[in-house]
Amino acid sequence: MRPLFVILALAIIAASCGEDPLSGVGDLANEVVHEGTTTTFIVTPPTGIVAVGGPVSTRSADDLTWLNIDDVPVSSDPREVLTFVWDRGRGVTSGFVQAGPAEITLVFPEVIFPGSVPLEVQHVSSQLVFDSSGILDTKTSAAFGLWTTVPYSVGRAAGQLAVLTVGQSIDVEVADDAITSEVVADGIALTWQHLGFTYELFCRDTLAEAACWEMATSGRPLRTVDL
Repeated sequence: MRPLFVILALAIIAASCGEDPLSGVGDLANEVVHEGTTTTFIVTPPTGIVAVGGPVSTRSADDLTWLNIDDVPVSSDPREVLTFVWDRGRGVTSGFVQAGPAEITLVFPEVIFPGSVPLEVQHVSSQLVFDSSGILDTKTSAAFGLWTTVPYSVGRAAGQLAVLTVGQSIDVEVADDAITSEVVADGIALTWQHLGFTYELFCRDTLAEAACWEMATSGRPLRTVDL
């Protein structure tokens, strides 16, 4: 998998040579990701971990409304899609560029997204993430915001319950699908690795911990979600 990302990175550099690499990233992207966290998917929680809070009410990911649903791949070539998304983000300093789920799936066919989400979640925003040189960021390559209302119609604290980030940088000493939980500012973060990706799911403290674990353990390929 890694050779493909190298090729994609080189293609983006070539496409953006001589231009301000992050000159057009959308302002909306600044609202999406909780600083310092990344989110992720896991198949089975580690032995001895019990979700706190009991059963939670959920809805299928198939029922969510995606902010970026109209952002579709311009090509079947991931390199061309990355160049197109890069150009879409030209003009702003943030590395988070609004991208549709179909675009993200084309670049990362095996990326995972929660199969079920808390009932309160109704909308999703999504981005591809570039570093300051215009290459896909390996630590956080894609991000998904889970919202109770239309994304960015209210502030994050009021409308965004969780953020899932996906990175290509992995720790070879950490076993796949072993979730770690950490209390962070304003909530908790569940982190794990799966098939060459690192996931981190940040959940606000207004969301039951059991609901956060339900999302982390219900993952399925994003390409299988009915958009």
